[in-house]
Amino acid sequence: MRARVAVFDALPVFRLGVLTCLKDNGFEAETPDDVLRWTEVQDRAVALLSVCEPPDWDLLADLCHRRVEVVVIALLDEPTVPAYLRALSAGAAAVVPRAATPKALRDAVEAVLDGTVILPVTVLRAMASQLSAASTTPTGDPPTPAEIDWLRQLVQGSTVAQVAKRAGYSERMMFRLLHDIYERLGTSNRTEALIRARDRGWI
Repeated sequence: MRARVAVFDALPVFRLGVLTCLKDNGFEAETPDDVLRWTEVQDRAVALLSVCEPPDWDLLADLCHRRVEVVVIALLDEPTVPAYLRALSAGAAAVVPRAATPKALRDAVEAVLDGTVILPVTVLRAMASQLSAASTTPTGDPPTPAEIDWLRQLVQGSTVAQVAKRAGYSERMMFRLLHDIYERLGTSNRTEALIRARDRGWI
């Protein structure tokens, strides 16, 4: 079953435009009024959340940490490199300029559903620079051989669902196991964890 997609933005005309774009590309999309309530009842879903005002950042962080089954794409009103990094650190699975083209938006949604992410090179360089400057001491035990294999599968393009199936876990449990690995590596998301694992020669 394809994931449900919801659009959350303060402007009704913008919501309608994004909704139309998504539906034209075969997504089952909607514009519910309450983003937090909507996420509580979804099994596999993507929430597109516009981040335009200071309270939107708090909502983004809250939304990203509520349920692992719901992935969040931040739509940035001001898509600067620091804003990208802030959104990713808050837990966004992907970040797209709010003024993105319909194709860029569709590609971002397709990417997160495939377990990948599309980011500008300048953002990736900034992330790599931050990781190099950060302490290389992990916060817990290093990954086991099985966990390294999971990370290797992700880097090779497997989705979390595919990794879970091969390992004999549910997709929900695999999300939790991967999140634990990210924390032990001292990272806050998949992209940072894969970069750190690559830098250590594990993948």
